[in-house]
Amino acid sequence: MKKIIFGVGMVFFLIDSDLALDVDKEELSKNARRVEFVNYTGPYRSPQGMEDLRAIGETLALIRETNKQIFYPDMRYSVIRAVDTVETEKLDADIVELHRDSRIFHVKYIQALLSFYLGKTFRYDPKENDTIAWFIVYYNATHRGDMGFFSSRYKGVVLRFLSSSKVGLARRYTDWPGKTQIVIPLSQNPLNQALRLDTLALGDEKTIETLRKEPDKGIEERKELLEMQKEQIASDEKVIQQAKEEISQEKKEIAKQKEETTQKETTLQQKEKEVAQKKQEEATLPPGPEKEKAKQEIAQKETAVAQEKKALEQQKQEVAQKEAQVVTQEKKVAEAEKKLEQEKQQVAKQEEQLKQDETETSRTTPEALAKKEQELAQRETNIIKQEETLREGFVPDIKGGKLYYLKINGYYTDGHYSNEMLIIDPVKRSVLTSSPYKSIGGHKFDFSSEGIVVIGFEPLAGSGTKATRSDGRDVLVGYEGPRPENYVLVMLNETNLGVRYKGSDTIFWRSFVEVRGESIYVIIPEKDKYYLSRFDLLFKKQAQTKEPVDPNTFISFFGDEVFVNSTTKEVLVLDKESLEVKERIKP
Repeated sequence: MKKIIFGVGMVFFLIDSDLALDVDKEELSKNARRVEFVNYTGPYRSPQGMEDLRAIGETLALIRETNKQIFYPDMRYSVIRAVDTVETEKLDADIVELHRDSRIFHVKYIQALLSFYLGKTFRYDPKENDTIAWFIVYYNATHRGDMGFFSSRYKGVVLRFLSSSKVGLARRYTDWPGKTQIVIPLSQNPLNQALRLDTLALGDEKTIETLRKEPDKGIEERKELLEMQKEQIASDEKVIQQAKEEISQEKKEIAKQKEETTQKETTLQQKEKEVAQKKQEEATLPPGPEKEKAKQEIAQKETAVAQEKKALEQQKQEVAQKEAQVVTQEKKVAEAEKKLEQEKQQVAKQEEQLKQDETETSRTTPEALAKKEQELAQRETNIIKQEETLREGFVPDIKGGKLYYLKINGYYTDGHYSNEMLIIDPVKRSVLTSSPYKSIGGHKFDFSSEGIVVIGFEPLAGSGTKATRSDGRDVLVGYEGPRPENYVLVMLNETNLGVRYKGSDTIFWRSFVEVRGESIYVIIPEKDKYYLSRFDLLFKKQAQTKEPVDPNTFISFFGDEVFVNSTTKEVLVLDKESLEVKERIKP
């Protein structure tokens, strides 16, 4: 039976097949070569910092089970998860693809994006995320375009998505957009089917040989990966031990059931002898009522014995099935132990290589070490300067040299607006795009990796009261007729400003709109009170304050905390995720 499941930004494939896995160790040393990336070093038209990369990486993880690709200001990314639960010999994978319009031109940014994706998907700590992302980069650079390698390691469900012209990571940044499929190896524990990122696969021999050609031999990163590999092995050992204990318990239960069936069989044989004896006695009786009564009793006992015999046979079959299952599970445990032993040997070999490399590196002269430290410090300074340069002059409403402008078409009472979004060329002073959506009710908006978040409404019947300002312009100062109350979050496409999708929760129309990573913070009305709420990028509510807040509050952020006004004008310090009150500041 084949199962195929498509997911958003991510695709699950569950299918049938049977392939073998073996590593070609001969070609490792002769084919491994140092990885030197050529990164873009000029100015950026669309600056991107760590928060931008966080938004892309975490949003990839957030919506990888929905049916779409990630779109981010003038960029395009996607992730496919290819998993086959039937085939067990090879690897599954997450495949992160950089499409033609992607805008990442430095390998450090690829590593950062992967790190944020890993943190949201596999729940490693930040340092582990960085190490694994670093290895994923080198792993994919080492095996760039090598379909022979991927065919020998990965399941058919993975291979159907890979292309020899795209798979892996090229050394040069110009070959990344539209030509990159970053493969993240996944594996399933054969005993409990748990899916995990396979750190042992990342540390394959050719990748390690490539790293050993680096000036620092990648020693620190290899140490960190070894620790994670040992944790993976320890986890597998626990699963094996648990499986053995379950098998032992099952064997005891089977032995007990076998003993019961033996006792029942003995009892049944005795009953059959009694029935045979009764038949002999009945045969000696003369015709009459007593003989007929004896025949009826014998028939009843024969029926009862037959039923017990049938039940006993059923019980024997069940015991036999359990024994077969135990045999199958013992084979799985034996296979898991064999694989575990191979993994231990792999780790032991890498540890030995690491010790040799550490010894060799320790012989480096103090002058060479000082020079290396100076180079690293200078590199770090250059990176910091580059990030500062990228951020310099960055205006929140400017994206790709375009000004996103919220134009007021009408103002009604209590801060009710009727607005529309425009894209303006600030240099040529011309309107490039006007949104077809004319029902933006809020006066604030923010960018997200999914598009532009605004507060919209469905217009209802009614008209404003006209008045004339001191400058002679006519404005609406009141609102006659029913006032629209169905204000909701609306996601606009950054390119054409069309509506991508709308939320269903009612939003306070004067609320600020603040996007942080994959979360949207807005004020919502509820029973004449107002609360700060956190939504994900698909407009699903994730958290809400238990305590009402001032409806006109600013929403400010510092680290992992949010600052808002309470109804008593205190400043509430909230946890950024749960929105629980951590502290109160009384001005």
